[in-house]
Amino acid sequence: MNVTEKQILINFMRSHPNFGRGRLRYNRENKRKMDELWEEVTTALNSSGCGSQKLPKEWAKTWRDCKSNLLKRVVSKKRIG
Repeated sequence: MNVTEKQILINFMRSHPNFGRGRLRYNRENKRKMDELWEEVTTALNSSGCGSQKLPKEWAKTWRDCKSNLLKRVVSKKRIG
């Protein structure tokens, strides 16, 4: 993921905090809403003109990985300092 894609993804998640944090309860209505939001952010990311073209599921995995890596860095810094 390049810097532009990362910025688009972070800004989108900031404007949809419950979605970005994964705090929407999993039910039929929210599943539909989550799918729509992943479609929306996928369109923005894929049309940015830089980087790779991914499906919504792939961008969702990218976001999960990004959050996981950040959490690992935070935990390791807390252990050190």
